[in-house]
This record gives sequence, structure tokens and C-alpha cells, in this order.
Amino acid sequence: MKKFGFTLSEVLITITVIGVVAALTIPGIVNNYQKELFATHIKKVTYDFRNAAELIMVTNGKNSLINAEVFSSSKDCSNCDNFMTNYLKGKSKSGIFGDKYKNITKKQGESLVKDFSCSGKTYLLPGKEAICLTESAVAGQSLPYLKVIVDLNGKAGPNINGRDLFTFYLNYDGKVLGMKPLPTLEQVENVFDCTMTESCPDWIPDADGDGSVTVTDITIFIDAIRNPPKPSESDCIKSIEDSYCFENLMFNN
Repeated sequence: MKKFGFTLSEVLITITVIGVVAALTIPGIVNNYQKELFATHIKKVTYDFRNAAELIMVTNGKNSLINAEVFSSSKDCSNCDNFMTNYLKGKSKSGIFGDKYKNITKKQGESLVKDFSCSGKTYLLPGKEAICLTESAVAGQSLPYLKVIVDLNGKAGPNINGRDLFTFYLNYDGKVLGMKPLPTLEQVENVFDCTMTESCPDWIPDADGDGSVTVTDITIFIDAIRNPPKPSESDCIKSIEDSYCFENLMFNN
């Protein structure tokens, strides 16, 4: 009976083809998997902050973080220790961030690599996430919020903004926001006529970049508050540095 089989050269060619295909596809698969892990991780961190905010308000019988004394009158995060240590199990610690961070994409006028510094307080969470907290307030208002910068794995790589380094905001009402809190529509509309008196508040942005605040700038600002851009989930996974991506990551990941 005649036997059929592969020659040594045919086997070697097949192995080579498989190796080439694997070399081309596996790195992409691993890279996408890592991005998904980071997206899931930042989602967990934001959930932890939101749950901690709800817990401190319930524990103190208050309806906002202001009344629960998370914020200080001096806006120096002097009350942050209680919130971080007792409700997030964090420990005050310095030297937990990398010295430099890359951006996922280089924007015009920006350096690809930036030095990192925290102007507030730093904490290490039980999951080894490095946290930088600074306290501020919504422009033109007395309503405070915490700016939270988190490195999901501390000094360990890749140290890329939008990959393992993220910024989000904890508002006075306990909500986690992907972008800095904005004035309400009512507050912006109340100053709509400021261009007539040339006394517009400094928190109205020069949207068109012509060096002065006009009715056009205020109209653009109002539209941005009413209709913030919402990138798709796939876009957020590719470049999570977009400030509007947190809503997608938290609810759709």
C-alpha cells in the first residue's frame, strides 16, 4: 500500500508560514487585551471612588460631600485624609508616580513626553494604584470638586497618559465625571449679556481664539454644555485619553 506524507521541506515551510502569521497577529491581540484590562481597571477605580463618596454621605447623614466635610475652606485638600484612608483604604505615600509620562498621541504644540508632578496629596490604594488628589471649585462658583489623577500600576510601565495614567473628577454631589465640572446652563445664560458691558467672568472661554469673549464664544460654550461630544466605545479603547471616554468606559465596557 502506498503511503502519503509530508516531506521535511513541506513541514518546514508550513511551520515558517505559521510563525510569520503568529508574529503578525499575536502582538496586536496582546495589545488589545492589555487595553481592555486597563479600561476595566480604571472603571473599577472610578466605581470605588463613587461608592466611597456615597458611603461617607450616608455615614454622616448628609446629601453632599460638602456637608460630609470632604472639602476644606482653604481648598488645600486638608480634609482628604479621612476620605482616602477610612473610605478607600488608601495610605498617604510619596514617590509612587513615574517621573515622566508619554501621551498616546502627540497633539500639536505638545511634547510627546512630559514630566509628572502632583500639586496636591498622593495616596497608594490597596490595589497598588497611585492617586494624586487636588481640590478645586467650579469656575465662578463655590461648589468644590476633587481632581483625581491615577496611575493604575504606580511607577510600573507603560507610563502612558490614557493607557495607565488617567484623570477624572469627583464632584461635590458624589458623581464621578470624565471632565472638569462646568457651570450650569442657567449660570452661563445669566451672563449672556456680559459682552455688552465687557465684564464677562474669566471662566467663559475664548472658544474661537480671537483674543476676546464674544456672543459667539458664549454660544459655543452653551452648546458644549448641552451637547458634549460622545466618542464610541471602540474609539475610547484605542485612545482613552479623551476626557469624554470615562462615561463610555464606566457604563459600556
